[in-house]
Amino acid sequence: MKKVIKIILIVIIMIITMQLMNNEVKAVEETEEKESDVVVRLECNDKIEAGKTVTVSIKLTEVKKNVDTFIGTIEYDKNIFEEITEDDMEPVNKWSYPVYNEKVGIFMIEKTKGTEEDEEIMKITLRVKDNVTETKSIVKLTDLELAGLGIDLVSEKETVMTVGEEKEPEKDPEQDVPPEEKDKLYLSTEVYKIGNNDIKNYEEGDKYISRVMKQTTKETYISNLKTNGKIRIIKTDGTELGDNELVGTGMTLEVTKGEEKIELQIAVMGDVSGDGKVTATDLSTLNQTILKVVTLENEYKIAGDLDENDNITPTDLSTLNKMLLKIL
Repeated sequence: MKKVIKIILIVIIMIITMQLMNNEVKAVEETEEKESDVVVRLECNDKIEAGKTVTVSIKLTEVKKNVDTFIGTIEYDKNIFEEITEDDMEPVNKWSYPVYNEKVGIFMIEKTKGTEEDEEIMKITLRVKDNVTETKSIVKLTDLELAGLGIDLVSEKETVMTVGEEKEPEKDPEQDVPPEEKDKLYLSTEVYKIGNNDIKNYEEGDKYISRVMKQTTKETYISNLKTNGKIRIIKTDGTELGDNELVGTGMTLEVTKGEEKIELQIAVMGDVSGDGKVTATDLSTLNQTILKVVTLENEYKIAGDLDENDNITPTDLSTLNKMLLKIL
């Protein structure tokens, strides 16, 4: 009988908690600016020369949602370039061949399984007319529509570019490193969070690496790390993670160079069970944490603390619930 009463009380508390969360989340959503689900970017390193061609690359970056369809309008100066045809468009990374309307410049490409990774999706060849003397020209993408699982907001901040503009050479990350430090083992990232101080670079004493997205494979994870050492990811059972396996909370990032070693515990956002995914099990565990039935510690607490305020709260539970709904 006592057990039944306890269960009833827990259910009542859960209902009250969820109601409070919904109210809190609505208030936050009304005041905070929405963050884009994906950024579309144009790139071109070619010069404009009469009678020759330039190649413009379309890339998806900062991808946070699954994208499977890309629709857009390409605008370019027809006094400088010949009219584009479907033959001038070359999808990459298994995106399908485009449907293109030359009169209005609208094109569409699709990908069967979609993508949740930063990647190049298409190359467009622009043929320069024979009598052109200009060395620079603007190319734009407008009227963007990206479809996929949960896509809501697309950033167009980098969909305008100047073809023929000289780019500054990329700075060597080791350029300003003192000679005596160049051979020292280092680890840096522009995507994840290392420790709590200089979060882009490993410092002695750092224990955790977080802000890892759910369903990130080892191959993708490593591509977002910079180091002069050898990288291994060790699972909780002591075996090494395979390239196509998912990185999970509780795994160890190990970087070695000679006798030097960096070890960091991995925290995947929302993954408190350690399988690299966000499931109903994670939601239940987070709810039990709020009710103080269970306790999350170390990297598991970091994984559940989605708003990074050092506490597991109803806001984290609500965010996790949204993450779960988007994959069901």
